[in-house]
Amino acid sequence: MGNYCRSPLAHAILEKKIAAQGLTDAIKVDSAGLGDWHAGSLPDSRTRENAATHNIAVTHRSRMIDDSDLETCNVIFCMDQSILTELQAKIPEKYHSKCILFRKYDSQSDSMDVPDPYYEGRFEEVFQIIDRNCTILLKKMMANEL
Repeated sequence: MGNYCRSPLAHAILEKKIAAQGLTDAIKVDSAGLGDWHAGSLPDSRTRENAATHNIAVTHRSRMIDDSDLETCNVIFCMDQSILTELQAKIPEKYHSKCILFRKYDSQSDSMDVPDPYYEGRFEEVFQIIDRNCTILLKKMMANEL
């Protein structure tokens, strides 16, 4: 959506996990949204405050996905099915296989969507979901399974 809550949080958490593994030169992370509602802004203050309680600094500036992302990214993670559907409707079909749900490999849930905390205020729950899935995804990246 607007690159304001979930994806900037995932960006920050995943970067920290990558750095802890000494892989910052091998794995690059970025975050982007489908809309420009918050372009250039820091993420939602509630997201940043919650992340700070876990020693995670969320400093990414909101931006929209662009054509260069489609070319340079190996994988584009989507936080929920509606984002995946909307993204694939906007991009050439040759890039569809790069787009997967962020929770695709999460065996602890029957939903593959990351809840959007913007309206419901479920920031800690969302943090835990994203943190757990960043661990899963990093393991898959390290094993060349993504």
